[in-house]
Amino acid sequence: MAKPRVFISSTYYDLKHIRSAIEGFIHRYGFEPIMSEKGSIGYVHDQSLDESCYQAASKSDIFVMVVGGRYGAAASDQTSENEDDFFDRYDSITKRELQAAIKADIPVYIFLDAGVSAEYNVFTRNRENTDISYANVDSQNIFHLIDEIYSLKRNNQVFVFERYSEIEDYLKIQWASLFLELLQSRRTEATGREISLELEKLSDMSDTLKFYLENLVSRESSGDELILDQNKKLKKRFLRTAFKASYLWTMLQKEGSSVESDDELLDEIIEIVKLSNDPEKFKIQIDPLKPNLSSVGLSILYGGYDKMMNPTISWALDEARDLIEEYAD
Repeated sequence: MAKPRVFISSTYYDLKHIRSAIEGFIHRYGFEPIMSEKGSIGYVHDQSLDESCYQAASKSDIFVMVVGGRYGAAASDQTSENEDDFFDRYDSITKRELQAAIKADIPVYIFLDAGVSAEYNVFTRNRENTDISYANVDSQNIFHLIDEIYSLKRNNQVFVFERYSEIEDYLKIQWASLFLELLQSRRTEATGREISLELEKLSDMSDTLKFYLENLVSRESSGDELILDQNKKLKKRFLRTAFKASYLWTMLQKEGSSVESDDELLDEIIEIVKLSNDPEKFKIQIDPLKPNLSSVGLSILYGGYDKMMNPTISWALDEARDLIEEYAD
């Protein structure tokens, strides 16, 4: 099963112990940490190493940045006369990683060392004073980076920490809130699908009533036969509409397919569900349809068929059978 990918951005040597602790926390949380020193970034031979870091940051699901006293190495396209000069201005690799995550609109969590935060407050009151010696930072660029972070209109959560445990506690609260927001969004989406389903049913019933009236007035067929025939058609249309909101169809539907091909494929899947009383038989029966189905959805559903080990497919089929039974002839 795919895991959320969490990119950890910071300078390495001064913060390697914090990076390692965050890595362990992410693993325990069930997520996947993305760290340059762990080989989890794929480097491309025809571009600079830091460009691969920016791409990995932009493709992650969550971005965690720790800002300490070291600004870090310059990005590959930067020309720094002397990185050891406190006032030399340049973009660091960590700064560019943050910019990549912001541009991709990934949730960003920034942790600022308390000592650095205190000196930043001094800097903001003495921006033009070059005589002040700062004990906790090696470059004025750190202060300019913090300036840029605070100037963002959104997605710039900054938490000032003194101990690592504060980082872990903060992430637990924030990720729990993120998960709750996702659940609420899913509920809202489900409510919208239910409303849409009811509207489609009303539209189908309106068309059927119109058909009844037209045929009864013209006396082309008897009322009983007409009602039985239209009831079957109506139930089939209702089942199609309801099935399109099912988890099984959501997983199997191939993006970009036409409505007509979807309806034909939908009818085939419904028949396969009727004939398959367990996940293994469903897997065998649906195999010829694979080219017309979502490969991502199939990988999720085919993750396993043991009901105790992986209930996804069993649950999806149970829901589909309930729908078929509800709209049975």
